[in-house]
Amino acid sequence: MQSTLTEFVQLLGSRLVSVCAKYAPWVVYDKYEGPLCGGFQRGTLWEQNEEITFSFKSHSGTKNQREKTQVLMEELFMYTNLTIVWVDDDRGVVRISFNDYLGSVSEVGTRCRKVRDIQVATTNLQDIAPYTQDPNDAEAHTILHECGHISGLIHEHQVPERPQYFNFIEEEVQEEYRLKMTTQEIHRNITMVLHPQDLENCSRYDCLSVMGYVHLVSLALAVPSHHLVYLTRYPIPPSLTFEGKGTRLISRLSDVDKAVLTLNYARRKPHPKAPDWTISHAADVLGITGELREKIVPAEDARDIRRYYTKWSKEQMETPRS
Repeated sequence: MQSTLTEFVQLLGSRLVSVCAKYAPWVVYDKYEGPLCGGFQRGTLWEQNEEITFSFKSHSGTKNQREKTQVLMEELFMYTNLTIVWVDDDRGVVRISFNDYLGSVSEVGTRCRKVRDIQVATTNLQDIAPYTQDPNDAEAHTILHECGHISGLIHEHQVPERPQYFNFIEEEVQEEYRLKMTTQEIHRNITMVLHPQDLENCSRYDCLSVMGYVHLVSLALAVPSHHLVYLTRYPIPPSLTFEGKGTRLISRLSDVDKAVLTLNYARRKPHPKAPDWTISHAADVLGITGELREKIVPAEDARDIRRYYTKWSKEQMETPRS
C-alpha cells in the first residue's frame, strides 16, 4: 500500500515539474551574447586522468536510487578524463548517501578527500524517488548538479558575472528557504557572489548550466498510518529577484558544461558515447579564438590544455562586458 501511494506521489511530483517548466509565465535568461563559461572552486580540481573511487553508504539507497545515480554520474564524467571506480559500500573517496534529512549536498572536488571518516558521506541525495526506475527532470538535475560539485564545479549563480544578469532579493530568499537552511547557509549557497580569487577557470555566466540553483518544494500525502512526502524541484520564481527574472529547471548538461569539463579534464579521444566532443568542438562552444585556440587544439598533454584554458579564462574575466 505504501509503495503504491509513494509511486503515485512521485508521479504527481514529476508531472508538476513538467507543467511548471512548460507553462510558468516567467521570463528566463536563455540567450546571451559573447562567450559563456562555468567555474571551479580554487584548489578543488582533480589531477589529470585520476581514478576516483565512488561508493554508496551502507544501508542507504534502494536499487533504483543507486542505479539512477550511477547512470547520470557516469554521464557527466564521460566528458572528462577522470575514471569512476565503483567500490564496496563505505570504501570510496566519494561516498553517496540518500538521507531524507540532510538535503542534496556535496563536497566540492578534491575536498572529498578531506572527509576521512568512512562513516560520513561526502555527497547526499535527498530527493531521489526510491521506487521509480527512470529519473524525472528534478532527479536528473539533482544528481548531475551534485556530481558537478564532485568534479569541482561551483554554483553557476555565484560566479562574479551573475549580478549583471539578475540579482537576488536577500530578504525574499531568506524567507523562502528559512525552513530548509540556516541564514548563513542560504547566503553562502544562494545569494553570495564568490570572489574571483576563490575561483579557478571561471568566466561568463551560463544560464543553461545544470549548476544553477532551483527551488525545492514538497508534496505531502497523508493516509492512515502513513505520511508520505516527496521532494521535487521547480525553477526559482521571479519574485526572488529584483529584475523579476526566474530560472528554469535544467535536467541535462548544457553544451557549456560539457565544454568546460572537456577542456579542464581533456581526453586524448572523445568518449565513444560523445564522439563529437573533441577539444576543437569544446573551444568552439566557448568561443575561444586566436593564439590561445591555436595552442589549445593541437596540445596533447591535458595539463597544457588546462593551463592555456586558465589563461583564456583569466582574460575573459578581465575583459569588461560591452
